[in-house]
Amino acid sequence: MSSLYRVEIDYENSACKFWESVSQRSKDKACKYQALYVKLSTLGWQNASIVLTECEILQLRSMPFWYDGPTYAEHPVLIFEIGKE
Repeated sequence: MSSLYRVEIDYENSACKFWESVSQRSKDKACKYQALYVKLSTLGWQNASIVLTECEILQLRSMPFWYDGPTYAEHPVLIFEIGKE
């Protein structure tokens, strides 16, 4: 049984480098980030949140610029465990 997570933008970390990197990498349909980018692209619309699996969270944390935010908001999104699938 895998965990599920609610993800939303951390508005204390603008994360411009992160979002630009995700956008650039998603242009290649064979890119390993494509499916995750499609989900991430819905964030920011009316303060939306999305649900990701544990595998998707691991992939998210491997993306470039994940740790490049300021010390008080290091990551570009907030992650909350919400249960098991």
